[in-house]
Amino acid sequence: MLSGKLGELLQTEQVSSDAARKQISRANGRVKRKGGFFINKQYFLYLYSQENTNEFYENLLLALKSSARRLYHVIHAITQNKGFMSEAELANYSCSPVKNLMGHKRIDTIMAHLIELNFIIHDPENKLYKLNKQVFDSEQLDIQKSKAIEVARSFIIDQFIDWARKIGLSSYNTGQANGEFAKFQWAYTSPSYAGTMPIASKGKLLPGFIIADIFIQSKASEDDISFFLDKLAIIRAIKGLPRFIPFLIIDSASDEALAILKKQGVVVGFLDKLFGKGYSKMMQDLVTAVSNAGAILKKNPDQFFQLLAKIKALVEGKTNNLRGDLFEMAVGYYFSKTAQSIDVGKKIWIETLLRELDVFAKYEEKVVIIECKSSKTPMTEEEAQKWCSKVTLLRQWLVSSDAYYDKRHVFELWSLGGFEENAKNTLEKASKAKKYNFIYFGKEEILARARQSNDQKFLKILNEYFIKEPI
Repeated sequence: MLSGKLGELLQTEQVSSDAARKQISRANGRVKRKGGFFINKQYFLYLYSQENTNEFYENLLLALKSSARRLYHVIHAITQNKGFMSEAELANYSCSPVKNLMGHKRIDTIMAHLIELNFIIHDPENKLYKLNKQVFDSEQLDIQKSKAIEVARSFIIDQFIDWARKIGLSSYNTGQANGEFAKFQWAYTSPSYAGTMPIASKGKLLPGFIIADIFIQSKASEDDISFFLDKLAIIRAIKGLPRFIPFLIIDSASDEALAILKKQGVVVGFLDKLFGKGYSKMMQDLVTAVSNAGAILKKNPDQFFQLLAKIKALVEGKTNNLRGDLFEMAVGYYFSKTAQSIDVGKKIWIETLLRELDVFAKYEEKVVIIECKSSKTPMTEEEAQKWCSKVTLLRQWLVSSDAYYDKRHVFELWSLGGFEENAKNTLEKASKAKKYNFIYFGKEEILARARQSNDQKFLKILNEYFIKEPI
């Protein structure tokens, strides 16, 4: 328990609070302590025999929730994100600055504390943080669902940027995802000259700011929005800041959470109110589709086509944030017509390294791993070399697998933007491998293969969403 709580328990008519504190400070032998991040200079005290037990972590988490909110916010956010969160987004869900601010620890220091406490593991190669499965229930960890939620959030923020500039709330090309304001990171930031936001100073007009965070995983509770309110409380105490309007973008929220947000002057942006009726359902469908793409494309591909139609109907203009994920699903659909089973965005562990397979198609006599590049720019030599190195690693994984070692191994690279000349030379050398098949396709080869399949739906998807009119 926390030293403050233990001090209260030790107090009696004969033992004052000062005497109790001295007893605790002199504790040694079997008593250990962790601290440096609890309010009022408290420590978390425990016995050697209790360390790393379930009860130890349960009580430590409660201690963080009550007396180290900066650490608790991060754990709560990653938990709500199904156990994983990208480096790029994580700071949005903390109340710790990304730059030096007197009296406040930076987010990198907070993450170092959480890693030291064994709550969080950092995966720098894949640029993400994850809950330690030795501490948390493995059922809480779902990397596919985590990725799907982040895809949806990124898509929504892209739409919010477009919405804010269309109504003149923000300067036209200044909206930024995962931007910084007042030394903290937000899901969205933009200077604004709307209404009374700007201030005249020394002959210049200084803009105000629009800041926004987003929570869409579930019906937002008081606990879910506390990171945002704590962050606002800190920056409101900073002198000399520009004027700002805070938004919180949500799907739905409890009455208690809405009352607090209203009291704090937060503009609540409900998805269906901001972007049109049916938008919230479309995001739910998107999360489901990205989470379970393989099963959907194999058993019910019409669900994918319906999602594309909804996106086109509800969203105007280009939405590049979805292009890569939808291209993977389109390629997955192509292979689903002939494969026994497919996975899209499958995550595998090779030793301690996490690797993602864009599309993994399994046949009776072979397995095919497909890398999908939706970018319109040609693939560079560096990117080609990176794919070749990944093929070497994946080949080792297949050979060591009881399920795949005796099948033919095929690696395909689909690049809509084609290849730079040096990249093509690198890939051509790799294609001469004898123990496995290595194939690469540019836009024209992809279209030729689609025509050869005589699948009109696939051809339509390629033409409408990626070739003529890319999302």
